[in-house]
Amino acid sequence: MLDRMRESSGPVVGFRFDGKLSEIEYETILVPELERAMNNDRQNIRVLLKIESFRSWRPGEGWEAFRQWPGIARVDRIAVVGGERWREWMNRLPGLFVG
Repeated sequence: MLDRMRESSGPVVGFRFDGKLSEIEYETILVPELERAMNNDRQNIRVLLKIESFRSWRPGEGWEAFRQWPGIARVDRIAVVGGERWREWMNRLPGLFVG
């Protein structure tokens, strides 16, 4: 499950992952919320990802799409706050940005 954190404001957008991120959540929640933040402030944004009982976000379920998303160039920083599997998540993050 993915949901936008209430504490998000302006160019800082936070998301809470719980379980597994689906392609539908990527398409209907993650990208639209990031684009909304970009449109509201007309500046780069910062993203907070809070992981709670995170299980997976496998290739084919948004990884490649997020890496190819045109707005990625306007993401200034990404902070990841981990759960019990934060090391696995961090091992996958570098592949997100390498071509």
